[in-house]
Formats: sequence, C-alpha cells, structure tokens
Amino acid sequence: MSFWAITNIDEQVKKAIQELDMRYSRGMEFKIDDLMAVSSCKEASNYKTFFAKAEAKIASSGKVTPTRTINKVSYYKVK
Repeated sequence: MSFWAITNIDEQVKKAIQELDMRYSRGMEFKIDDLMAVSSCKEASNYKTFFAKAEAKIASSGKVTPTRTINKVSYYKVK
C-alpha cells in the first residue's frame, strides 16, 4: 500500500526528461521505467497518473522514437 504521493508531477516529469538527456546516448533503447526519476516513484499513490504523463511527454518530445511494445511495455530509442 502506498503512503506517499508525488507532490509536483510536472517537476518529476522534468527530472525524467533531464535524466534522459544526461544518461542516454543516441541509439540507446530504454523503457520509461528504466529512468530512475520514474522507477523511484513506483510506490507513490499517484504513480499511474505520473507514469502516463511522463510517457506522453517523453514520447512527444522529439528526442525518442518508439521501437516496440512487449506485454504492454513500450520501448523507445534515443534519436
């Protein structure tokens, strides 16, 4: 059971995008919850809302290309 919530989802999404920029090089493949800014929030009560927003922002950022989906998990490649 979750006992905490992400207080500023937009700020946490920004951290995920910054992490993507800093840690992932061109051509690297990843899934959204590979990002520490995302995986560290898995126990938050509002994680699903945050995850959906983070995935949408990252996917539409122009920095990544979707590559495949396995068991409802989307993978992306850095442009």
